Amino acid sequence: MISIQNFWAPIFAAAVWIGTSSAAFLNFPIRLSSVSTIHQFVTGATVPLIAIICGFLTVMPKLFRPAPRTHQLLLLAFVCFVCFLLSVTTYFYLQLQWTCQYTDSVRLVVGVIKDDSCEQVLLEIGGLTEEAFPSALLHRRFMLISSSYMSSWVFLASLLVALADAARAKRTTTRQRLADRSGTIGQE
Repeated sequence: MISIQNFWAPIFAAAVWIGTSSAAFLNFPIRLSSVSTIHQFVTGATVPLIAIICGFLTVMPKLFRPAPRTHQLLLLAFVCFVCFLLSVTTYFYLQLQWTCQYTDSVRLVVGVIKDDSCEQVLLEIGGLTEEAFPSALLHRRFMLISSSYMSSWVFLASLLVALADAARAKRTTTRQRLADRSGTIGQE
């Protein structure tokens, strides 16, 4: 017979994957230039990456015997939380430093701008940043911003799965402790 926690574990993992994947599609306003389509790769690659990590973290506790303890899963959740904060902070910092607002919903990666305002330079070049700045610099900046964006979603999904596993492990150890006290070990 399937226990309730074994029934809900894959459903929770799927919900985390769907939720974080959906949100990942909504929030990447960075473009290399006004005509570039490389930004679609970032959202397209984030979703399978989240699925792989969520799947691994869901299956991981079942692979290890004995199963990871609550404190180990909480430590994993804490590490994921710290990494999430670092990657989100990095993403927003790099977004502010290396991009300029082009339209209401799009920011373009730019090179070094001296005295003019960022938006004025983009208007003068028509959003074609690759013609005004070194292409290698723009691509490097875009990849760093994209990497921090993708890693923030992966760490958020990992954090949620680790917390769910820790909550489930805590219930299991509590149930085992009660069974030990009443002397009903192995009678389930």
